[in-house]
Amino acid sequence: MKNRSIHIFISICTIGILLTGCFSKGTDFRPDQVIENALNSDESISYYAEHETVISENGEEQMTTTAKEWFYKDGSMRIETVDEDGAEMIIANNTETIQIYDTESNELLEGSFGDLEEINYSPKEEMLMLIEGIQETHTIEYVGEEDLLGRKTHHIKATPRDKTSLNGEQEFWFDAQYGLGLKNKSSFGDTESEINYTHFEVRDDLDQDLFTIEQTDDMELIDLDEIDKTNQISLEEMMDQLKDPVWYLPEDDTVQIELIESQEDGYYKMDYVRDGLPFISFFIQKEREIFNYDEHPEELQVNDQTVYYNSSLNQDIYIWAEEEYVYEIWVNDSSITQQEVLELMEKLEYVHEK
Repeated sequence: MKNRSIHIFISICTIGILLTGCFSKGTDFRPDQVIENALNSDESISYYAEHETVISENGEEQMTTTAKEWFYKDGSMRIETVDEDGAEMIIANNTETIQIYDTESNELLEGSFGDLEEINYSPKEEMLMLIEGIQETHTIEYVGEEDLLGRKTHHIKATPRDKTSLNGEQEFWFDAQYGLGLKNKSSFGDTESEINYTHFEVRDDLDQDLFTIEQTDDMELIDLDEIDKTNQISLEEMMDQLKDPVWYLPEDDTVQIELIESQEDGYYKMDYVRDGLPFISFFIQKEREIFNYDEHPEELQVNDQTVYYNSSLNQDIYIWAEEEYVYEIWVNDSSITQQEVLELMEKLEYVHEK
Protein backbone atom coordinates (compact mmCIF):
# COMPACT_ATOMS: atom_id res chain seq x y z
CA MET A 1 0.00 0.00 0.00
CA LYS A 2 1.39 3.40 -0.94
CA ASN A 3 2.12 5.79 1.94
CA ARG A 4 0.37 8.75 0.35
CA SER A 5 -2.89 6.84 -0.01
CA ILE A 6 -2.77 5.68 3.58
CA HIS A 7 -1.96 9.11 5.02
CA ILE A 8 -4.74 10.85 3.08
CA PHE A 9 -7.16 8.06 3.94
CA ILE A 10 -6.42 8.47 7.65
CA SER A 11 -6.80 12.24 7.35
CA ILE A 12 -10.19 11.88 5.71
CA CYS A 13 -11.40 9.47 8.36
CA THR A 14 -10.11 11.77 11.09
CA ILE A 15 -11.62 15.03 9.86
CA GLY A 16 -14.95 13.57 8.74
CA ILE A 17 -16.87 14.52 11.86
CA LEU A 18 -20.40 13.18 11.54
CA LEU A 19 -21.76 13.50 15.05
CA THR A 20 -25.23 12.69 16.31
CA GLY A 21 -26.97 13.70 19.56
CA CYS A 22 -29.81 15.83 20.86
CA PHE A 23 -29.03 18.66 23.28
CA SER A 24 -31.59 20.03 25.70
CA LYS A 25 -31.85 23.80 25.92
CA GLY A 26 -30.52 25.47 29.05
CA THR A 27 -27.34 26.59 30.73
CA ASP A 28 -26.69 23.28 32.51
CA PHE A 29 -25.05 20.76 30.20
CA ARG A 30 -24.11 17.26 31.27
CA PRO A 31 -22.25 14.69 29.16
CA ASP A 32 -24.46 11.91 30.51
CA GLN A 33 -27.49 13.72 29.09
CA VAL A 34 -25.82 13.86 25.69
CA ILE A 35 -25.05 10.14 25.73
CA GLU A 36 -28.58 9.26 26.84
CA ASN A 37 -30.15 11.46 24.19
CA ALA A 38 -27.81 10.13 21.52
CA LEU A 39 -28.77 6.55 22.31
CA ASN A 40 -32.43 7.52 21.85
CA SER A 41 -31.87 9.65 18.72
CA ASP A 42 -33.10 8.71 15.27
CA GLU A 43 -30.28 8.18 12.79
CA SER A 44 -32.49 7.05 9.92
CA ILE A 45 -31.93 10.04 7.64
CA SER A 46 -30.10 10.31 4.37
CA TYR A 47 -28.36 13.52 3.34
CA TYR A 48 -25.93 15.33 1.07
CA ALA A 49 -23.49 17.91 2.51
CA GLU A 50 -20.40 19.97 1.68
CA HIS A 51 -17.76 21.27 4.07
CA GLU A 52 -14.34 22.94 4.27
CA THR A 53 -11.55 22.02 6.66
CA VAL A 54 -8.68 24.35 7.56
CA ILE A 55 -5.71 23.16 9.66
CA SER A 56 -3.29 25.76 11.06
CA GLU A 57 -0.14 25.65 13.16
CA ASN A 58 1.03 28.64 15.23
CA GLY A 59 -1.65 30.74 13.56
CA GLU A 60 -0.45 29.97 10.02
CA GLU A 61 -2.67 28.01 7.65
CA GLN A 62 -1.06 24.67 6.74
CA MET A 63 -3.73 22.73 4.86
CA THR A 64 -7.16 23.35 3.40
CA THR A 65 -9.49 20.70 2.03
CA THR A 66 -13.02 20.81 0.69
CA ALA A 67 -15.33 17.82 0.75
CA LYS A 68 -18.65 16.54 -0.48
CA GLU A 69 -20.36 13.74 1.41
CA TRP A 70 -23.36 11.53 0.84
CA PHE A 71 -24.75 9.48 3.73
CA TYR A 72 -27.54 6.92 3.41
CA LYS A 73 -29.67 5.73 6.29
CA ASP A 74 -28.37 2.13 6.04
CA GLY A 75 -24.80 3.31 6.78
CA SER A 76 -23.60 3.60 3.18
CA MET A 77 -21.49 6.68 2.57
CA ARG A 78 -19.32 8.48 0.04
CA ILE A 79 -16.80 11.25 0.74
CA GLU A 80 -14.94 13.18 -1.96
CA THR A 81 -12.16 15.51 -0.76
CA VAL A 82 -10.02 17.93 -2.72
CA ASP A 83 -6.91 19.53 -1.20
CA GLU A 84 -5.46 22.94 -2.02
CA ASP A 85 -3.25 21.42 -4.74
CA GLY A 86 -6.25 19.88 -6.48
CA ALA A 87 -5.50 16.29 -5.45
CA GLU A 88 -8.73 14.35 -5.00
CA MET A 89 -9.49 11.37 -2.78
CA ILE A 90 -12.75 9.40 -2.80
CA ILE A 91 -13.97 6.99 -0.12
CA ALA A 92 -17.02 4.83 -0.78
CA ASN A 93 -18.66 2.31 1.56
CA ASN A 94 -21.72 0.28 0.53
CA THR A 95 -21.76 -1.65 3.87
CA GLU A 96 -20.13 -4.63 2.14
CA THR A 97 -17.00 -3.09 0.63
CA ILE A 98 -14.86 -0.06 1.50
CA GLN A 99 -12.99 1.59 -1.39
CA ILE A 100 -10.45 4.42 -1.40
CA TYR A 101 -9.52 5.98 -4.73
CA ASP A 102 -6.58 8.38 -5.12
CA THR A 103 -7.05 10.23 -8.41
CA GLU A 104 -3.44 11.45 -8.46
CA SER A 105 -1.81 8.02 -8.21
CA ASN A 106 -4.80 6.26 -9.85
CA GLU A 107 -4.76 3.68 -7.05
CA LEU A 108 -7.96 1.98 -5.89
CA LEU A 109 -7.71 0.43 -2.43
CA GLU A 110 -10.49 -2.05 -1.74
CA GLY A 111 -11.37 -4.23 1.24
CA SER A 112 -14.22 -6.02 2.95
CA PHE A 113 -16.31 -3.76 5.17
CA GLY A 114 -16.43 -6.41 7.88
CA ASP A 115 -12.63 -6.32 8.24
CA LEU A 116 -12.44 -2.49 8.21
CA GLU A 117 -15.62 -1.65 10.10
CA GLU A 118 -13.65 -0.18 13.01
CA ILE A 119 -12.51 2.78 10.89
CA ASN A 120 -15.97 3.64 9.57
CA TYR A 121 -18.05 4.91 12.46
CA SER A 122 -21.69 5.91 12.29
CA PRO A 123 -22.66 9.45 13.30
CA LYS A 124 -23.91 8.19 16.67
CA GLU A 125 -20.68 6.28 17.36
CA GLU A 126 -18.58 9.34 16.46
CA MET A 127 -20.52 11.45 18.93
CA LEU A 128 -20.24 8.89 21.72
CA MET A 129 -16.48 8.57 21.13
CA LEU A 130 -16.12 12.34 21.32
CA ILE A 131 -17.97 12.65 24.62
CA GLU A 132 -16.16 9.67 26.12
CA GLY A 133 -12.86 11.22 25.11
CA ILE A 134 -13.37 14.64 26.71
CA GLN A 135 -15.78 14.34 29.61
CA GLU A 136 -13.02 13.40 32.07
CA THR A 137 -10.58 16.09 30.93
CA HIS A 138 -12.81 19.00 29.89
CA THR A 139 -15.54 21.17 31.37
CA ILE A 140 -18.45 21.15 28.95
CA GLU A 141 -20.89 24.06 28.75
CA TYR A 142 -23.92 24.84 26.64
CA VAL A 143 -23.35 28.19 24.91
CA GLY A 144 -26.76 28.56 23.29
CA GLU A 145 -28.73 28.37 20.06
CA GLU A 146 -27.22 29.76 16.84
CA ASP A 147 -28.25 29.87 13.20
CA LEU A 148 -26.05 28.10 10.60
CA LEU A 149 -27.05 27.49 6.99
CA GLY A 150 -30.52 28.72 7.90
CA ARG A 151 -30.84 25.94 10.49
CA LYS A 152 -31.02 26.12 14.27
CA THR A 153 -27.96 24.62 15.96
CA HIS A 154 -26.93 23.96 19.55
CA HIS A 155 -23.47 25.35 20.35
CA ILE A 156 -21.39 23.63 23.03
CA LYS A 157 -17.89 24.41 24.27
CA ALA A 158 -15.39 22.11 25.99
CA THR A 159 -12.58 23.74 28.00
CA PRO A 160 -9.65 21.65 29.34
CA ARG A 161 -9.46 21.54 33.13
CA ASP A 162 -5.68 21.32 32.98
CA LYS A 163 -4.45 24.56 31.38
CA THR A 164 -1.19 22.85 30.34
CA SER A 165 -3.04 20.15 28.39
CA LEU A 166 -2.13 19.90 24.70
CA ASN A 167 -5.73 18.91 23.97
CA GLY A 168 -7.20 22.42 24.10
CA GLU A 169 -10.59 24.03 23.64
CA GLN A 170 -13.17 22.39 21.42
CA GLU A 171 -16.41 23.87 20.12
CA PHE A 172 -19.24 22.12 18.30
CA TRP A 173 -22.40 23.29 16.60
CA PHE A 174 -25.05 20.55 16.26
CA ASP A 175 -28.11 20.68 14.07
CA ALA A 176 -31.10 20.92 16.41
CA GLN A 177 -33.33 18.69 14.29
CA TYR A 178 -30.97 15.88 13.29
CA GLY A 179 -28.07 16.26 15.75
CA LEU A 180 -25.41 16.28 13.01
CA GLY A 181 -22.31 18.43 13.54
CA LEU A 182 -22.37 21.44 11.19
CA LYS A 183 -19.29 23.20 12.57
CA ASN A 184 -16.29 22.26 14.70
CA LYS A 185 -13.31 24.21 16.07
CA SER A 186 -10.58 22.46 18.04
CA SER A 187 -7.00 22.97 19.13
CA PHE A 188 -4.23 20.56 20.06
CA GLY A 189 -0.97 22.13 21.12
CA ASP A 190 -0.01 24.61 18.40
CA THR A 191 -2.37 22.99 15.91
CA GLU A 192 -5.86 24.31 15.26
CA SER A 193 -8.53 22.88 12.99
CA GLU A 194 -11.85 24.27 11.87
CA ILE A 195 -14.55 22.45 9.93
CA ASN A 196 -17.39 24.48 8.45
CA TYR A 197 -20.33 22.96 6.60
CA THR A 198 -21.33 25.14 3.67
CA HIS A 199 -24.27 23.04 2.49
CA PHE A 200 -26.60 20.48 4.07
CA GLU A 201 -29.80 18.94 2.77
CA VAL A 202 -31.82 15.84 3.60
CA ARG A 203 -31.96 13.56 0.55
CA ASP A 204 -33.98 10.36 0.48
CA ASP A 205 -33.41 9.87 -3.25
CA LEU A 206 -29.66 9.12 -3.22
CA ASP A 207 -28.52 6.89 -6.08
CA GLN A 208 -27.10 3.67 -4.62
CA ASP A 209 -24.44 3.65 -7.37
CA LEU A 210 -22.79 6.53 -5.48
CA PHE A 211 -21.53 4.10 -2.84
CA THR A 212 -19.47 1.96 -5.23
CA ILE A 213 -16.44 3.11 -7.25
CA GLU A 214 -16.33 1.37 -10.61
CA GLN A 215 -12.88 0.05 -11.46
CA THR A 216 -11.38 0.97 -14.85
CA ASP A 217 -8.63 -0.88 -16.72
CA ASP A 218 -5.99 1.77 -16.00
CA MET A 219 -6.50 1.76 -12.21
CA GLU A 220 -3.99 0.02 -9.94
CA LEU A 221 -6.07 -2.21 -7.64
CA ILE A 222 -4.74 -2.82 -4.13
CA ASP A 223 -6.50 -5.55 -2.16
CA LEU A 224 -6.66 -4.50 1.48
CA ASP A 225 -7.81 -7.95 2.54
CA GLU A 226 -4.66 -9.54 1.11
CA ILE A 227 -2.47 -6.90 2.74
CA ASP A 228 -4.05 -7.65 6.11
CA LYS A 229 -3.46 -11.38 5.69
CA THR A 230 0.18 -10.80 4.81
CA ASN A 231 1.04 -8.33 7.54
CA GLN A 232 -0.85 -9.48 10.61
CA ILE A 233 1.11 -11.73 12.95
CA SER A 234 0.92 -12.96 16.53
CA LEU A 235 3.21 -11.94 19.38
CA GLU A 236 4.83 -15.37 19.26
CA GLU A 237 5.52 -14.98 15.52
CA MET A 238 7.06 -11.56 16.11
CA MET A 239 9.32 -13.00 18.79
CA ASP A 240 10.39 -15.79 16.41
CA GLN A 241 11.18 -13.30 13.65
CA LEU A 242 13.20 -10.95 15.86
CA LYS A 243 16.70 -12.25 16.49
CA ASP A 244 17.83 -9.27 18.57
CA PRO A 245 16.66 -8.16 22.02
CA VAL A 246 14.17 -5.32 21.46
CA TRP A 247 11.78 -3.41 23.69
CA TYR A 248 8.02 -3.96 23.78
CA LEU A 249 5.15 -3.22 26.19
CA PRO A 250 3.83 -6.39 27.87
CA GLU A 251 0.10 -6.84 28.43
CA ASP A 252 -1.58 -6.53 31.83
CA ASP A 253 -5.12 -6.63 33.24
CA THR A 254 -6.23 -3.45 31.43
CA VAL A 255 -3.82 -3.04 28.50
CA GLN A 256 -3.87 -5.63 25.72
CA ILE A 257 -2.32 -6.03 22.29
CA GLU A 258 -5.08 -5.71 19.68
CA LEU A 259 -3.03 -6.12 16.51
CA ILE A 260 0.58 -6.67 15.37
CA GLU A 261 1.67 -5.89 11.81
CA SER A 262 5.03 -6.61 10.20
CA GLN A 263 6.88 -5.61 7.05
CA GLU A 264 9.86 -7.18 5.34
CA ASP A 265 12.26 -4.35 6.21
CA GLY A 266 12.31 -5.05 9.95
CA TYR A 267 9.28 -2.91 10.81
CA TYR A 268 6.70 -3.88 13.43
CA LYS A 269 3.59 -1.99 14.58
CA MET A 270 1.77 -3.04 17.74
CA ASP A 271 -1.66 -1.54 18.47
CA TYR A 272 -2.71 -1.55 22.12
CA VAL A 273 -6.13 -1.02 23.68
CA ARG A 274 -6.89 -0.10 27.29
CA ASP A 275 -10.18 -1.38 28.66
CA GLY A 276 -11.14 -2.15 25.07
CA LEU A 277 -10.54 1.39 23.75
CA PRO A 278 -7.69 2.69 21.51
CA PHE A 279 -4.61 3.38 23.65
CA ILE A 280 -1.21 3.57 21.90
CA SER A 281 0.64 2.27 18.86
CA PHE A 282 4.17 0.98 19.49
CA PHE A 283 6.61 0.83 16.56
CA ILE A 284 9.84 -1.18 16.31
CA GLN A 285 11.95 -0.26 13.27
CA LYS A 286 15.44 -1.31 12.30
CA GLU A 287 18.05 1.07 10.84
CA ARG A 288 15.79 4.04 10.27
CA GLU A 289 16.39 7.81 10.43
CA ILE A 290 15.12 9.01 13.81
CA PHE A 291 14.20 12.59 12.86
CA ASN A 292 11.45 12.70 10.28
CA TYR A 293 8.54 14.38 12.05
CA ASP A 294 9.92 17.53 13.65
CA GLU A 295 13.26 19.28 13.23
CA HIS A 296 13.15 20.65 16.77
CA PRO A 297 11.69 17.99 19.07
CA GLU A 298 11.55 18.27 22.85
CA GLU A 299 14.17 16.11 24.61
CA LEU A 300 13.14 13.98 27.61
CA GLN A 301 15.22 11.69 29.79
CA VAL A 302 13.95 8.21 30.71
CA ASN A 303 16.30 5.77 32.41
CA ASP A 304 19.37 7.57 31.03
CA GLN A 305 17.82 7.31 27.55
CA THR A 306 17.09 10.42 25.46
CA VAL A 307 13.51 10.36 24.17
CA TYR A 308 12.36 12.89 21.58
CA TYR A 309 8.81 14.19 21.84
CA ASN A 310 6.81 16.04 19.20
CA SER A 311 3.19 16.70 18.35
CA SER A 312 1.89 17.00 14.81
CA LEU A 313 -1.72 17.18 13.60
CA ASN A 314 -3.22 16.05 16.92
CA GLN A 315 -0.79 13.14 17.39
CA ASP A 316 1.67 12.89 20.30
CA ILE A 317 4.78 10.96 19.24
CA TYR A 318 7.72 9.76 21.38
CA ILE A 319 10.85 8.50 19.58
CA TRP A 320 14.15 7.05 20.74
CA ALA A 321 16.96 4.93 19.32
CA GLU A 322 18.90 2.12 20.92
CA GLU A 323 21.57 0.14 19.11
CA GLU A 324 20.22 -0.73 15.65
CA TYR A 325 16.55 -0.04 16.40
CA VAL A 326 14.31 3.02 16.52
CA TYR A 327 11.22 2.95 18.74
CA GLU A 328 8.11 5.10 18.56
CA ILE A 329 5.04 5.47 20.74
CA TRP A 330 2.04 7.13 19.09
CA VAL A 331 -0.66 8.17 21.56
CA ASN A 332 -4.16 7.25 20.34
CA ASP A 333 -6.04 8.40 23.45
CA SER A 334 -6.01 12.21 23.83
CA SER A 335 -6.59 11.97 27.60
CA ILE A 336 -3.16 10.34 28.17
CA THR A 337 -0.70 12.76 29.77
CA GLN A 338 3.03 12.92 29.07
CA GLN A 339 3.71 11.62 32.58
CA GLU A 340 1.61 8.52 31.86
CA VAL A 341 3.60 7.85 28.69
CA LEU A 342 6.88 8.15 30.58
CA GLU A 343 5.55 5.71 33.17
CA LEU A 344 4.67 3.30 30.35
CA MET A 345 8.28 3.42 29.19
CA GLU A 346 9.35 2.28 32.65
CA LYS A 347 7.27 -0.89 32.09
CA LEU A 348 8.90 -1.87 28.80
CA GLU A 349 10.48 -5.31 28.65
CA TYR A 350 12.73 -7.08 26.17
CA VAL A 351 11.67 -9.52 23.49
CA HIS A 352 14.56 -11.96 24.19
CA GLU A 353 16.95 -11.21 27.02
CA LYS A 354 20.08 -9.17 26.45
